[in-house]
Amino acid sequence: MEKILIEGGVPLRGHVKISGSKDSALAAIPASILTNSPTVLKNIPRIEEVAQYQKILQYLGASCIHQDNSLTIYSNEFKNRMLSMQEVSHLSSWLYLLAALLAKFGEVAIEYPTSTRIRSALDHHLKGFKALGASVIEQDAYLRLTADQLTGARIYLDDADRSATISLLYTAVMASGQTIIENAAKDPEVVDVVTLLTNMGANIKGAGTDVIRVWGKEKLKGSHHTLIPDRIEAGFYMIAVAATKGEVVIEQIIPEHLEAVTAKLIEMGVIIEVGDEWIRLQGIKQYSPIHVRTHPYPGFPTDLQHPITSLFTQTNGTSLITEHHQNGSFQHVKELRHLGADIKLEARTIVVDGPTLLQGERITVDHLSTCKALLIAALVSRDPMYMNRIDIFNSGYENWLEKLVGLGARMKYVSSP
Repeated sequence: MEKILIEGGVPLRGHVKISGSKDSALAAIPASILTNSPTVLKNIPRIEEVAQYQKILQYLGASCIHQDNSLTIYSNEFKNRMLSMQEVSHLSSWLYLLAALLAKFGEVAIEYPTSTRIRSALDHHLKGFKALGASVIEQDAYLRLTADQLTGARIYLDDADRSATISLLYTAVMASGQTIIENAAKDPEVVDVVTLLTNMGANIKGAGTDVIRVWGKEKLKGSHHTLIPDRIEAGFYMIAVAATKGEVVIEQIIPEHLEAVTAKLIEMGVIIEVGDEWIRLQGIKQYSPIHVRTHPYPGFPTDLQHPITSLFTQTNGTSLITEHHQNGSFQHVKELRHLGADIKLEARTIVVDGPTLLQGERITVDHLSTCKALLIAALVSRDPMYMNRIDIFNSGYENWLEKLVGLGARMKYVSSP
């Protein structure tokens, strides 16, 4: 098995360009199902989940051409086929696929998930589909959603959830009448999807606010759309620069999308300069401890809770991270403790005392979020660290190894001894 050898303790320096948003890409791809005309998505990152999505679309009858950073989807031959949970469940956006197929064909069938976590996420979306007039039928090991005609409705989301908001948008744009989504997510990725759907002919108002209104259409057209930059990738590099106490210019970004991260790093002591489409960061010798609370956009992203936990091992004092998300992961707390971090979990708050010298060892990661935390830890460790299954990073970040090496990180693939 190949692994990565990381020799940490090197400040990152230079320039890095951010790829197109993974979350926008995985949300935008299912929009192609809603039209019979070609959909062209530009600034698409080359990551494993995008490639996996292409295979699923091809199974459904579409033709896909991924050239450079542009993905063209020819959707005139789409077929409504049974979905395999084994094939789609590893996609973070598979519920968008369900919503788009329901909207397009008035029916979709999928193997009923056995995972409690997956079923919980599904139930959250089914409430919205039912409100729009869909019937939910459990039969043997399968789940069928049917609707002779989806009808607009007023829907209040218990949480300002991005996934649920986008799923409802996909069903509402093809429903008759008006749909009002209250407590909608304000994420830039939601706005990006709305921009795409609007270009396809949908009538949507209020994206970026907590109330979105949708007037359904019988037919949508194809479109060309350029995805926004990946704010989570940019935030990861910002945290990596701060942790290694380096100096880097992060380019091809929308700084407004990163204001929560920028504010917290400045509060710690990181020196930051913001331009129109770039941010320059410079680390300092000692960081002040702070308290981070994750929150839906425009708050601090849950997806960056893990790497900033590793950064807090280098602050001078006690830092706290409080996770708002019910499904927030804390596996990295145990892993960082194994590396020598003075860290504990109290309810949904992580308490980190620093600074501490992290000790390198052989570690295996099993989830992208944990991988992000341990990669930051490896970059600051004074000892060489071997990481197994580092390929998990390929599912979320384009050319991540080349980008980090380009900033001076000492990393390379090695064979198992």
